[in-house]
Amino acid sequence: LLSLNNPLVVEDNNEFETEHSVEIQLPFIEYCLPNAKIIILLIGELDKNNLKIVANKLEEINDSKTLWVLSTDFSHVNGNFNYKISQPDIANKIIQTESEYMNVLLKINNNSGNDLLKIHKKYNASICGINVLKLWCNIKFIQQYNGHIACSYNSKQLAPFNNIKIDNSSGVVSYISCIYIKNTINIMDNIFTLFEQEQLLRYALSIIYNKINLKYPILNILT
Repeated sequence: LLSLNNPLVVEDNNEFETEHSVEIQLPFIEYCLPNAKIIILLIGELDKNNLKIVANKLEEINDSKTLWVLSTDFSHVNGNFNYKISQPDIANKIIQTESEYMNVLLKINNNSGNDLLKIHKKYNASICGINVLKLWCNIKFIQQYNGHIACSYNSKQLAPFNNIKIDNSSGVVSYISCIYIKNTINIMDNIFTLFEQEQLLRYALSIIYNKINLKYPILNILT
């Protein structure tokens, strides 16, 4: 990247003094891949032209031994955050909004960059790592992979377990973990993660309960 000789790429370790996204990932990388060499990139605002320049350079340095890890919280809602969602059912409204973002991110194609921009313009959700997601959508090699959700939740969903009351004045933060699996001939080998299988079972259970007019007590917490 530094070989671009472009002022948009700067080597500056001071930028990471207060950036916590790296610190969240390092323990897992060090445990799973103790001998891995780690290159940390902090992605700022890039226009369309510069997005393509950086994306093309990342294409050049990618190989079969490279593991790409993207780190960002997802929606930051209400409280001191600019993105606002009103009662009732804040948690499910967050899920509905984020599903539009994830529909783009789980299957990257030539239109994904523009599609993500349109969705972000529509909602302007407070996603702290939106710039790295924009860049990801412009990288061609990821089109060979299918994204799968490994885990998804927000603090509104977890609040009942911790006896926390969430209202319009409370900030809510959501988190989504996604893994990309290369397309194979035998797609059944990687069609669903364990999290996705669990969610499908819970969805089926909710339909059964609703059909027989019973309240499903954990539907709104775990879906």
